[in-house]
Amino acid sequence: MRVLFLQRHAQAESGAAYTTDHERELTDGGRRDAEAMGRHMAGIGQFPAHIVSSSAVRTRETCEWMSRGANLNDIEVAATERLYQATPDAVMDEIRSLNGGYGNVLMVGHQPAWGAVIQRLTGAQVDMRTGAVACIQLSVRTWSKVKSRSGRLVWFMPPMAVRGNGL
Repeated sequence: MRVLFLQRHAQAESGAAYTTDHERELTDGGRRDAEAMGRHMAGIGQFPAHIVSSSAVRTRETCEWMSRGANLNDIEVAATERLYQATPDAVMDEIRSLNGGYGNVLMVGHQPAWGAVIQRLTGAQVDMRTGAVACIQLSVRTWSKVKSRSGRLVWFMPPMAVRGNGL
């Protein structure tokens, strides 16, 4: 059994102020939402052992603020260009390539791929707004065996549900 958390990056600044989309940073609200989500996940005992992030600034900042909210400064974060503007097939390949030593992993990336991957893995359709996290339980022994419909959506949490909840 494996657990995969898929999170869309928190709210980012508009692209007008940046030379490239890749450089966009989180808004103050996005930072607060990511921190609150980290507190929430730690509070329910569901923070991952490993994080894989798109190389975009906004996804890496989401990881940083989530870790801060969960008081986890030593968690490993691997940023990869392969998750930036990735197709659902590319995301599935990344999932299958995960290190077998991690039983639960958080991947932080972008729409529309995240929503499509959740549907592919579980059959569920969710509204992957910025900062939302989906928890998927996968019925596989190793990440390399992940395929369509091998998972079950355990919970889905948009940031508005954890804002100011004290966790």
